[in-house]
Amino acid sequence: MMPTLRALPHFAFLPHVFLRHPPLPQAQGLCYGRLDLALPSQSFNHTAVRLLHSGIGDPQHPHAAVEHAALEHAALEHAALEHAVVEHAAIERAGLAHAASEDVAPALRIALQRLPIISSPAQRCLELARELHRLRISVPGDGTAGSGITTNGAATRTPTAHCRAPIVDMRLLEIDFGDWEGRAWSDLPRAQLDLWAADVAGYRMPGGESFADVIARVGEALADLREPHLIVSHGGVIRAAWHLLGGLPIADAAALQIAYAKPLLIPMR
Repeated sequence: MMPTLRALPHFAFLPHVFLRHPPLPQAQGLCYGRLDLALPSQSFNHTAVRLLHSGIGDPQHPHAAVEHAALEHAALEHAALEHAVVEHAAIERAGLAHAASEDVAPALRIALQRLPIISSPAQRCLELARELHRLRISVPGDGTAGSGITTNGAATRTPTAHCRAPIVDMRLLEIDFGDWEGRAWSDLPRAQLDLWAADVAGYRMPGGESFADVIARVGEALADLREPHLIVSHGGVIRAAWHLLGGLPIADAAALQIAYAKPLLIPMR
């Protein structure tokens, strides 16, 4: 039986911006979740520069436009970002999941520059979070920032959100594929793959997790946040968040195609 929609406390419905890690060319055809694959450092730099300095606005989605000056003055305060989420709700969910334009809508661009960052500890996420942070604090006139990474909400000395060092949360790791990790998809037992297809949420990978397990821990992580964040994580985590925040049925959320290194807002239910 398919699990029902998991409930989050009302205060957990915050307009976070989600960002999947860059693609991993060396992992093509491989099953990987917890497998901590690395990327060259220049990949993170190029991705972070593109995200922070891409053009404003997306002409394909005029209804998603939010006045840039207003967002700058608001510094993405909660109310301003909530307004952006409402505007983005006019965009089809599939359009958000498959966003391919190099232009980032104003709300997303300023979110990338301003929101506090929380990241999965996997190298492919954390190194991008670190590079975004490094580029943010390299701009003079924005105050001082501590160095390094804080873990699970440790306080920083920095008064402004965009200067805070990234927080690491283990609950934002990708699904644990257990015995399947690092193996070619084509080599996995057909019978096990069929069982997974028949129970997308509840099937637990041999020695690993189920999608329902991911939803549970992602829900706990979201419930601990008290302000909007830029969440740098994985496809499975973002699918779980789409179920929790956006109200998509589990099977539909599990089937979403989440683009690499493209920020997105989830229209909240």
